[in-house]
Amino acid sequence: MQRGWNVLSILQSYTVEADQGIYVVFKYHQRKATKVLSIVQPGGPNTFFAKLNDSWEYLGDKGALSLEAMFTGNSLPNYDLNLISAVARPSAEGMIVTSTLMNTGKKAITGFDLSVSVDEKTTSSYYDKPLSSGESTEVETKVPLSYGYNEDGRVEVKITSLFDGNDENESNDVVMAGMQTFRKVVVEEFTTEGCVNCPRVATFMHEILSQEKYRDSVVVICHHAGYGTDWLTLPNDKDYLFFYNDNDRTYAPALMFDRYPFFKSINYNRNTPVGLTSKSETMSIIDYRRSLYSNVRIQLSASYDKQSRELNVSVEGKRAIPFGNTPARLTLYLLEDSVKARYQKGTDDTNYHHNHVVRYLNSTWGDEVVWKDNVFKANYVVPIKETWRGDKLSVAAIVNDYDSTNPANCVVENANQLNLTGIVDNYTSIKEVPRARVIHTDLYGLDGKVSNKTRHGLFIQKKILEDGKVIINKIIK
Repeated sequence: MQRGWNVLSILQSYTVEADQGIYVVFKYHQRKATKVLSIVQPGGPNTFFAKLNDSWEYLGDKGALSLEAMFTGNSLPNYDLNLISAVARPSAEGMIVTSTLMNTGKKAITGFDLSVSVDEKTTSSYYDKPLSSGESTEVETKVPLSYGYNEDGRVEVKITSLFDGNDENESNDVVMAGMQTFRKVVVEEFTTEGCVNCPRVATFMHEILSQEKYRDSVVVICHHAGYGTDWLTLPNDKDYLFFYNDNDRTYAPALMFDRYPFFKSINYNRNTPVGLTSKSETMSIIDYRRSLYSNVRIQLSASYDKQSRELNVSVEGKRAIPFGNTPARLTLYLLEDSVKARYQKGTDDTNYHHNHVVRYLNSTWGDEVVWKDNVFKANYVVPIKETWRGDKLSVAAIVNDYDSTNPANCVVENANQLNLTGIVDNYTSIKEVPRARVIHTDLYGLDGKVSNKTRHGLFIQKKILEDGKVIINKIIK
């Protein structure tokens, strides 16, 4: 292949049946290891095949191959407007349907009519949209509030007429619209007990979540990393330092919002999803992300086996249209609230508790989603420890992109959360967490010098525990 258009003449005529297509195949050789297959969204049926390991693999659910093939000839239809896809989202006035169309006929058109049908109700709109041959466009149709909006409903979009002539190919004039859904924003917090400013961020996040409009539209997940580690740190917490995108320069407190690259890294000015915001800035970003409808709906259900102490979690998802820049991933988290801190710096509260603590996850970057007719299902078995408070547990599922080479290309498409109160708390027994062992003790006199000799007087006792905590007592002998 050469740069630009490569022209191939088809010297023999052949018939293409109505249910068949024409496939364009190209092959290449490379001398160095590099990524050479570029794809764009949205994908679609028969848009992308790749021959990997001597067999053809369908990859159209991941996107469309960034290669355009245009057929020209005398036998192509004069007028053929192709309704490629449609997606519906709710609005204050009812519903908005966005349709993508392409003029695949030989002649230009000046406009067209579209109808949108919901159950037995139909609304029609006309569009003055000149389109030359091969040109694409997007149009919006406003559907009245009286039509309602049902994420499980059927919305049919149809090309009813062209301004310039009869559409000669009616097989591509009708599609069923994908149904978008409301977004739950994922806020991920980097925090540790050694971080003196982390309680401030945790406090204003708690205040935000106490507001009704955020209570059920935000999922918070805490990663105990960024400023050292602590006793709640899991291996994946350290893996997520990848998101800082700053050559191991990390800090806490820090926040991510749907892993979207709102920020620049401190040292290298790279795009990163990690940053530090005030309470008002945090609410503004959450409000912005909430205003964007999502292309995937996630549903969670769970049951608990008392004997095995296993939680069975079912995750189901449905997408409106293909989305994202990489194959979608599903990550499941088990979270616990009200975990008593051992030694949290930055607060005088001796009863300080951590919330949104990760107790389990299926994998750091999630399992690749397998779509079937735009639906996926997944099941997980989660072991529940006796020391976890069942009435404070929840499961959260997120669907996200993942690009191992680019932290800015791992955006979360949507999430959902299920509180396990009433599912686990009746069966989980609570055991007191054993106190850390004393590994060293010193006595200090009033002169500030270490004095471990037995004598009478006032002393300061300093105990160092195995978890790093220090206990100071006054002792009179």
